[in-house]
Amino acid sequence: MGTAPSSTNVELAALRRLFRKAAEAGLLDWGKAEAAAGVDNTRSDGVRVGNWLTPEQAKALLLAPDENTLKGKRDGALLGLFVGCGLRRAELVSLLVDKIQCATIAG
Repeated sequence: MGTAPSSTNVELAALRRLFRKAAEAGLLDWGKAEAAAGVDNTRSDGVRVGNWLTPEQAKALLLAPDENTLKGKRDGALLGLFVGCGLRRAELVSLLVDKIQCATIAG
């Protein structure tokens, strides 16, 4: 029907639950419910959509800002969030400083 495999699998999960609930309620024979619920998920081809950085490109991007300037430190932090957390631009610009949890690394 033109939907993504993940969308189809979500719908299949809902149908499996519906069949099992119908059997629990006595509306459907358990054997038929299990047979209907036994339909396998659709497989994903594993093709990524969009442009992805190679590890080398990501490293070069993270090393690009000048760490000796305030602007460079800011840019490095933003790029680190982009690459490290996989944030989208809209997610990154909507971040509030008081909502960010920082972890200190002992060592």
